[in-house]
Amino acid sequence: MSRIRTLVSQAILSQRLTPQIDQDIQRALQEQQYISDDDYGAIALLMRALDNGRILLETR
Repeated sequence: MSRIRTLVSQAILSQRLTPQIDQDIQRALQEQQYISDDDYGAIALLMRALDNGRILLETR
């Protein structure tokens, strides 16, 4: 499993997107310089969960 999918899973299981998880996802994307279809799907799932209120976006 990729680092991005691991981080997305962590956010979904904890039902929280913390600033640290968000920064780690951004860092992984910058390091990879591309996004696989599986990683894109995981991020899309995370965004839908945020939009639907199933995951809390923590600001600090």
